[in-house]
Amino acid sequence: MITIRSLSRCTWEQTLQLWNEAFADYFVNMNFTFDRLMNRMVREKISPAHSLVSWADGRPVEYFGFRKSTLEDMDQIVVWLKENVLNQDTDLSCVKEHVYMELRKRQLEPPTQGRMERFLRSVIRQHEEEFFHKTYEQITEKSMRQMDRLIYLWTEEENDLSSLGEEEMPITFREIVADPGRVGLDSIFQEIKKLRTIRKLELPENLFSNLPSSKKI
Repeated sequence: MITIRSLSRCTWEQTLQLWNEAFADYFVNMNFTFDRLMNRMVREKISPAHSLVSWADGRPVEYFGFRKSTLEDMDQIVVWLKENVLNQDTDLSCVKEHVYMELRKRQLEPPTQGRMERFLRSVIRQHEEEFFHKTYEQITEKSMRQMDRLIYLWTEEENDLSSLGEEEMPITFREIVADPGRVGLDSIFQEIKKLRTIRKLELPENLFSNLPSSKKI
């Protein structure tokens, strides 16, 4: 039978043993001496009277009801992030908030703030690289050539295109991403021209199907 008791009911020997057993498989060395444990409790203002321990068979078995996250735990967090968060938001502060909530839900003690930020930056970067790679793989060579042409036109000087008539004047990426401006016939025709140019790229219809509507182009 498992019971919950205050940490203050444990001896210091039991507290030290419990700490070292609970964090034995942590991804950095968390094997503490008595002095190191005392220093950490003082530094982090951990109160034994307000901390909880699970007991079973007459001995403490779990520290505070939470345990240190292992490499396997963090690998699972990465999978959870990719499935539930990163397609919605990749802002570091927002992602961090989601992860802290999930760690609390799983009763896992988070890494230090510095280690957490390095971990999340790496996960976000990896996710973005995977997204770009998957997107690139879906684009045909014909579409690539069409986009290269728009990029090339973006870099051309205006006088290189001055000999073309109004109907022949190509549109560039700069114009595609430009704000439409005030509503009028000219702006409507320009937006129609943008749409036709994008359609000519012949991009796959499901290119961004894994993204929420708020993130789609």
